[in-house]
Amino acid sequence: MIEKVLEKINYALGIFCIGVLLGLVVFLTNIEIRGFDLWLHLKTGEFIVSNLFIPTTDIFSCTAFGQIWHNHEWLFQVILNFVFSHWGFDGLSSMQSIVVVCTFMVLVFLGDIRKRQLTTIFLLLFVVFAYQSRFTIRPDIFSLFFLVLYMYFLTFYLSRKWTAGVLVVIQILWVNIHGFFILGPGIVFLLLFSEAIKRKVKLPWNWNVQDRLDSQEFKNLCIIFASTFLACLANPQFVSGLIYPFQILFQMTGSSGIFFNNIQELESPLSNSIFFSGKYLHYKILVLFSALSFIVNYRKVNLFHLLLWGIFLGLSLKALRNTISFCVVAYWVSFCNIQNFKFLQISIFFKNKRKLKLIGLLLAKIVFIIWIFNFAYETAESRYYDFKNYKMKSIFWGISSRNFPSQAVDFLNRNNIKGNFFNDFNSGSYLIGNCFPRIKVFIDGRTEFYGPDFFKQYQEIFDSGNKKIFDKVVNQHDLTGVFLSFAFQDIPKKIVKEIYNDPQWILIYLDYDAAIFLRDVPKNKGLINRLELSPEAMPFLKVDMLKLGLSKVSPYQQIKRARILEAINLDSLALEQVEEALLISPSHVGPYLIRGKIYLKQEKYKEAFESLRIASMGLPTNTEVRYYLALAYEKLGSLTKAGRQYRWIFRRDRNNKKSIFGLCRIYLFEGKGEKSLKLLSQVNDFSEADIEYLFEIGDFLFKEKKLEEAKKVYSLILEVNPTLKKASDKIDRCTTS
Repeated sequence: MIEKVLEKINYALGIFCIGVLLGLVVFLTNIEIRGFDLWLHLKTGEFIVSNLFIPTTDIFSCTAFGQIWHNHEWLFQVILNFVFSHWGFDGLSSMQSIVVVCTFMVLVFLGDIRKRQLTTIFLLLFVVFAYQSRFTIRPDIFSLFFLVLYMYFLTFYLSRKWTAGVLVVIQILWVNIHGFFILGPGIVFLLLFSEAIKRKVKLPWNWNVQDRLDSQEFKNLCIIFASTFLACLANPQFVSGLIYPFQILFQMTGSSGIFFNNIQELESPLSNSIFFSGKYLHYKILVLFSALSFIVNYRKVNLFHLLLWGIFLGLSLKALRNTISFCVVAYWVSFCNIQNFKFLQISIFFKNKRKLKLIGLLLAKIVFIIWIFNFAYETAESRYYDFKNYKMKSIFWGISSRNFPSQAVDFLNRNNIKGNFFNDFNSGSYLIGNCFPRIKVFIDGRTEFYGPDFFKQYQEIFDSGNKKIFDKVVNQHDLTGVFLSFAFQDIPKKIVKEIYNDPQWILIYLDYDAAIFLRDVPKNKGLINRLELSPEAMPFLKVDMLKLGLSKVSPYQQIKRARILEAINLDSLALEQVEEALLISPSHVGPYLIRGKIYLKQEKYKEAFESLRIASMGLPTNTEVRYYLALAYEKLGSLTKAGRQYRWIFRRDRNNKKSIFGLCRIYLFEGKGEKSLKLLSQVNDFSEADIEYLFEIGDFLFKEKKLEEAKKVYSLILEVNPTLKKASDKIDRCTTS
C-alpha cells in the first residue's frame, strides 16, 4: 500500500519537475532583446507586408544592391511583423517562449516520462543550458522546433498514412522560414539509407534487425521522402531556392572558411579557446553521455541513430551555432540507447529495497526543484546600470540598453542624415532596421549573401585598417558616411584613427556607443557645418554622483568613451573619462589599462607601469593587459620581465603577432638576431597593421649592421605592400651599405 502511494507521489512529483523545467525555459527565453539580426528581419517583414511582394534581390545595401538574394526567411519575417505590430517587443519575446517551450514539450514526449522521469529531467536540463546561449529571436528557433517534430513523427507515427501530409505542411513552412529546411528531407533520406543498409549489408551483432521497419513503414517512408523533398520547391525562388542550401554547404569547405574563423557563432568548439575551457560544458557533457550510450548499447545499436548522431556531431564541431541541434539529437538517441539498459550499480543497491528506491527518487526530485528555483532567483538578480535613467536594469525583458548604438541611431534619425554608409558588421542589421531607406549599409549579417571575398575585403579595412582599400570602396560605392559602433564590441583603433585623421572625413558624433563621420562632399555641407564635432565641444554628460549614490555599477560608458578617445589620440579627454570611471567604481581595472596605454604614449613609463600593474592584478589572464605590461617593462629596461610577459602571451596564443614582435625585439636587444628571425618566419599572414612593427625590427637590425637580416625583414613588408617605396629604399640602403 505504501509503495503504491509512494509511486503515485513519485510520478506526480516527476510531472511537476517537468513543469518546473518548462517554467524555467519560459523565464530564460524572456531575456532582453540583444540580437542584431532581429532588426533586419523586422524591417524586411515590414517591407513585404507594405509592398505585398517578397524581394528576390537586395534592397538594403549600397555594395550589393540589386544582386540576387535568396531570402529563405521571408515567412519568419512576416510573422515577426505581425507579432510586433500587435504586441510590440514583449510580444516577440512571448513568441520565442512559445516556440521554445513547444520544442521542449515534444522532447519530453520523445523521452520517457513514466519509467525514466529523472533521466528525462536531467538530460533535458542539459539541453536547456546548451540552448540558453541561442535564446535569440531568430528563425533558428523554428528550425529546431521543426527538427524535433520530424523526430517525433518518424518515431511514433511512421506507420500512419497521414504522417506524410503533416510533414509536408511542416516542410512548406520550414522552407520559407529558415535555410536549414533541408534537414527535414535529409533525416528522412538518412533513415531510408539506413534501412537499405540493414537489408543489403551484414552488420555486427543485432544491428540488422534493431528497430527495422516493416514493409508498410518502409513504403510510407519512401512517400514521405518524395513528398517532403518536393515540398521544398514551395518557395518564392522555386528550384534555385531548393539548391541554395547545397551551394552554401559546399562553400563551407572552401573560401567561406573565413566566416568560421571570424564570426563567433561560426567558431568551432575544437578551437583552443573553447575545447580546453569550461565554455559550452553542457554540450560537451551531452557529447560524452550520448557516445557512452552507444557503447553500453553496442549490441542493439540502431544504425539510423548512429549515422544521425555522427552527422550532427560533425556539424556541431564545425560551428557553435549547430551545437544545440546536436544536443537535441544526442538527447533523443541517448534515450533510445538506454531504454533497455539498467543502471546495474543502482539496481543492485536497491534490489529488494523498493521503498528505499522510491524515497531516493523523491528526494532527488525535491532537490532538483529547490535547485531550479534557487538558480532562477539568482539569475533574475542579474542587472546592469542604466545611466540614462539612473537605475538598475534587469537582463530580462525589454531591449538591451548597452548592446545597441541606440543613441547614435537616434542622432542619425533626428538630423535626417542620408547616404551610403560604411559600417561595422554588427551594426549593419541595426541600421537597416532603424534607418532604411534613408541609409544603405556596407555590410550586415547576411554573410552567405555577401560572400567570402567581400567579407575578406571588409576585414582588411575593419580589422587591419587598410586605408587604401577603404578609399577604393569609398569611390566604388559612393560612400558618404561612416558608422562604427563600439556598444557591443571594441573597434580596432587603426581604422578609426585613419578616418579621423583624413581631412575629407568629418567627425559629427562620438559617444560611448558609436562614432559617426560624414564625407566632406557637397551633399553633406549643410550637415557638416551644423554638426561638426571639435575636441573642445564634445558633449559628454557627466554622471550625477548624488543620483548614483552607493550603487555598485560598472562604468562601461566612460570606459568605452575613453577607449575610442585614446584610439584617436585625444588623450586628455580620454583621461577625463578614466578619472570619472574610477570615481564611479574605484575597483574597476578597465580604466587603469587605458591610463597605462596613454602614459606609454606620453613616455611616462613609470606611471604607465603603475597603472598596468593594477590592471594585471585585476585581469591576470587578459592578453591585452599582459602585452602593455610587457611593453612598460621593456621601456623601463627590464627586458627579462618583458620577455616573460611576451612568452606568457605567446604560449596561450601562437597567433598573437604583437607578442611575437615583442619577443623579436627582446631577442634583438639580447643579441639573438637569428632567433628573432626564426620566430618571425613562423608568421605567414602579415597585414598592413603589422608593417610598423616590421619596420621597427628591420631598423634595429640595420642599426646593428646586420644588413642581410634587415633586408629579409624589409622584404616581408614588400610582400604585404609591394608598392611601399619606403621599404624598397631601405632594401637599397642595405645593399649599398
